[in-house]
Amino acid sequence: MTQDLLAQSVTPADLDALIEGTCFLASGGGGPKAMAQAFRKKIEHNVTMVAPEQVLDGDASLMVVDLGSPAKALDGIGFTAPVNAFNALSDNLAISPSYLLPGEIGAVNTLLPFYIADYIYKKTGKKLRVIDSDPCGRADPRLSETLLNISGQSCCPAIIASDSDDCGHFEKAFFKGPMTPEQLEAAAREEVSKPAYDEVGGMALYPLPGTFVRSEGSNFLVQNSVSKAILVGDALLTNPSDQELSLLLTGMGIANYAFVTGTITSLTRNTSDGFDNGKVVIEGDCGNTFWVFMRNESLLAWNNTQGKLHALAPDCINMLVHDGEKRRSISNASIEEGQRISLWGTAGPSKVAHADKLVELFSEDINAVLDKFPEDKKKIGFTHYIPIEQLNAND
Repeated sequence: MTQDLLAQSVTPADLDALIEGTCFLASGGGGPKAMAQAFRKKIEHNVTMVAPEQVLDGDASLMVVDLGSPAKALDGIGFTAPVNAFNALSDNLAISPSYLLPGEIGAVNTLLPFYIADYIYKKTGKKLRVIDSDPCGRADPRLSETLLNISGQSCCPAIIASDSDDCGHFEKAFFKGPMTPEQLEAAAREEVSKPAYDEVGGMALYPLPGTFVRSEGSNFLVQNSVSKAILVGDALLTNPSDQELSLLLTGMGIANYAFVTGTITSLTRNTSDGFDNGKVVIEGDCGNTFWVFMRNESLLAWNNTQGKLHALAPDCINMLVHDGEKRRSISNASIEEGQRISLWGTAGPSKVAHADKLVELFSEDINAVLDKFPEDKKKIGFTHYIPIEQLNAND
């Protein structure tokens, strides 16, 4: 990755590190690495990444997220849906966007803007740029759990698009708004569940004027989140020790804690409400048993041996899976019983942790998953968010 003042040229090779780093920092969500790697294999050119303050006032950006099935991507389906969504919404805007904003930190949704930029360059020669920021600094269970939800910017107009058929035709639905992020997400998931989409959908939303990105990016975007993820991924690909990884994260201003290394002895999933609610039990080599509760993303880490909370969303719970002598990041979609896991916790962005509305939404998700495990909920006694630094102050 080469850097020139505020602009960076991100190479296809850099994207291997991006996938590794974003998967670690996503708190278990953001899409499985295998799906991201399927997109990555199709990227052939460098893509320019810029800081928010480099976005031109008269220009605009778009966010594109993937709503497709990971299994479909592995079968070679779904690669045109996000591009179709970007193009379709761009055609309905007064200013055609030249910038793409990642929807969250996660292997798939952070990679997606680079994929779209490369795809459009190969088809048209137009060079789109990716903004080195995202609106949450981690993966989030719901579209409403981002800083853009409290920014005053509208998530609409938005478009859902399907994959293209052999003739280039695709299904799409236009949402003019006004809609809240909650309403848009519900409508989008209902739309993409229709047979015409074949479980594949891309969604383009949050058309942001350049003036907002330039002047308000410091307040409503987590800046440098993509470049930081690439650096973390670069380090993880060298198989660092716990101490080396901790020093890197600390140097980036990310409080971090290595909780336990052990084996996943139990994995329970419940998808009755449209979310992947689950409980992971890790028997630590040290004798401590940890529970991790997830609602798509990991939201709560509990030491059941000591009866102690260690991490609560919006702070992050990170996993590394052991593969022989190597350790690699892993998403919740890919964890299985019997895997050897190193469990970590990292502090989420301070902007999110200090946004009362977003903390309240994450706490709603914590309670929602704990409701699936009533005996555990009673034992843990979760009432409110406590920063990870306070939870681990005496460790």
